[in-house]
Parts: sequence; structure tokens; C-alpha cells
Amino acid sequence: MKAGDWVEVRPLHEILATLDSRASLEALPFMPEMVRYCGTRFTVWKSAHKTCDPTGATDMRRMKDAVHGEMRCSGEAHGGCEARCLIFWKEAWLKPAGLDAGAARAEAGAIGLLMEGARAPAFPDGSPRFRCQSTEIAPATTPLSPTRLNQYLDDIATGNASAAQVGARVSVAALTGMLKRLSPRGDAPPRPSRRRLRPAMNRSACSPANWWRCGPPRTSCGR
Repeated sequence: MKAGDWVEVRPLHEILATLDSRASLEALPFMPEMVRYCGTRFTVWKSAHKTCDPTGATDMRRMKDAVHGEMRCSGEAHGGCEARCLIFWKEAWLKPAGLDAGAARAEAGAIGLLMEGARAPAFPDGSPRFRCQSTEIAPATTPLSPTRLNQYLDDIATGNASAAQVGARVSVAALTGMLKRLSPRGDAPPRPSRRRLRPAMNRSACSPANWWRCGPPRTSCGR
């Protein structure tokens, strides 16, 4: 699927058939907040073939067979999380719009399965801890080197960016790398440091460390 495609979210019972015991497909959770979109249609905004780990624990990541609409997670099933992350949609959960979705209803207990999948083991003091798509980015993706040229071709093929936009980005990256190599060791441009973790206002905030957050959430590079 690529940017601009008109798709329909499959009925819940079809999506459940793709999930494992942790309500996930290829380590990516189907979250309770996504149920409301079953049977609805949306336009693919971006292909999600590459993303950033919002926790800051890893760098660029590659995800298979996933796209973004413009919907964001409400956080209702994750302790009222206010990160408002973009939702990842596995292509197995979607189909081209216009096909008959049928009148299938969600099986009994389906919401319970998804709610259970949204929980991680509690902290030693009993405080709740949650898991969501953003906390599972690392296991749901593979490392992606900035020098891997295929990613830029994917940007063009999926409609995420035009050839001119990709060319400009690659040129800037190449120029930056050249300047670093030419600079004397002592005058080399400083590498951008990672943002320091700071305590979250909400102890039940949705993040792997759960009480710490690393600045504004990012679920896709450049956004």
C-alpha cells in the first residue's frame, strides 16, 4: 500500500485471527483504541516502512507491511496517555476500500483480549504499566542504517516523498558527512546529543520506563 490509497479497516473478527496471544502481529499490538475504526475507511497518509523509536533507546527502525492514516491514539486504554501517537496499521488489518466488508460482529471477549494485550507486568509497588505500539517499536522493527539507499527509493515508490525531496535530503546528508570528514579533529561539528530523560508528570504514562518520557513523542521520522 502507498500514500493516497483508499482502504477499509477489516472487521474485528478478521483482525483477531491475525493476532498472537499478546494481541500483536509481528510484535506490533492491535490496541483497544483501534477497535472504533473497524469497518471504517481512510486514505493512507504515509507508508510506515521506516520510523524512529520514540523512546530514544534505538535509532532508525524498519517496519514491514504497515501504513499510517491520520488517526492518533486516544490513550483511553493506556491509563489516559496523552502522547497522541500516530497509529500504525498493518496491511493485514486493511483491505482496498469498495469491497464488501460483510456484517461480521466481533467475537465475545475480543475487547478483553485487546485490553489484556495493552497491559505489561506491573511495577514492584503495584503501579500499572502499559504496552502500546510506541513501546513495542524496537521488537516490531529491524535496524535501519542511514546509508541504506533502498530506503530512499522506498520513499519515492510509496509516495512518501517526491524524487526532488529525496534528492535534496540525500544531498544535505552527503554534504554534512563531507564537512565532518574535512574538519580537523578538534573542530568537527558536535554530534547532536540525545535529549535527557525527564520525569513524567503522570506515573502511568505510556513508555517503556513508564515514569520517564523523552520529549514529544515521534512515531515516524520527521514528524
